[in-house]
Amino acid sequence: MARHPWCGHGIGVALGMYVVEFIADKIPAVNRAWDVIHPFIRVPAGADFRTSPL
Repeated sequence: MARHPWCGHGIGVALGMYVVEFIADKIPAVNRAWDVIHPFIRVPAGADFRTSPL
């Protein structure tokens, strides 16, 4: 089975976003800013994931 070339990058991006989310939760001002911009990151990322071949 062939791997999608972005698979490794997708895991890295998810890990990076997890780290940012973890840190953002500790600082109230950063948490508020992250909550505001997160939907604009999540929706296109989800659309890209949905349209990519398995």
